Amino acid sequence: GQAQTESGQGQAAYRQEMAKLICEIKDYSRVHAGRDFFLIANGGAGLLEETELLPGADQGRLINSLDGVMAEAVNFGWDMAMDEPTPQGDHDEFAALLGRAANAGLVPLVLDYCAEPGNQVRSYERNKRAGYVGWASPRRELDRIPLEAQQNADSSPCLKLGQVKNFLVILNPAYYKTKEAYLSTLSQSEYDLLIIDLYYGDAPLTQLDVARLQQKPQGGRRLVAAYMSVGEAEDYRSYWQDSWYKEPPVWFSG
Repeated sequence: GQAQTESGQGQAAYRQEMAKLICEIKDYSRVHAGRDFFLIANGGAGLLEETELLPGADQGRLINSLDGVMAEAVNFGWDMAMDEPTPQGDHDEFAALLGRAANAGLVPLVLDYCAEPGNQVRSYERNKRAGYVGWASPRRELDRIPLEAQQNADSSPCLKLGQVKNFLVILNPAYYKTKEAYLSTLSQSEYDLLIIDLYYGDAPLTQLDVARLQQKPQGGRRLVAAYMSVGEAEDYRSYWQDSWYKEPPVWFSG
């Protein structure tokens, strides 16, 4: 389900509330997490378009709160279909939004979905040419590290988002039968940035788990980000209450 927006003002409420939430998260991090905290908005490039729904002053604060944006299926994976080329018009719209983000000093990440080797090559080439940091995932489930050779593998330290040359997204770690197998596989990779779910099974990763993932095999440091969905309420999450099936909260739309 998705959070409801105000009747008659849905688009305005969505943009304003999402921008407000991003700014609140960043403000909280400045007090409690320090300088190492960074914030990437998945699908957030559209918020950087200045409109009457999000005026310039609010936009400036939003840009100051973000470090990067990520867009999915910019080149391949359109309409939830693996290897499906993105229509030119939609690709151009992505390019305009990501270009605006880059001009604002944010790091543009692109997650394409393609398993066909030729499409993977084209994905990486197009993203590099456009100035994006790209990953061509061969599985839409985002459940494992691909067998294909890692692009731009580098054992040198990556200390900030602007240094990222490659990244990996793993949101469904159940493929790995134990937490140790999961952590071991991730820690042996040389990706500059790991975007992962906070949880393995029913328990969140510990501070020691995350510290382990922050080290590349050769000892260089890397970035680790926790994925958090703020547009969905998922019944397998720890916050879910069974009573919501029959009596959902006012903000919930099933």
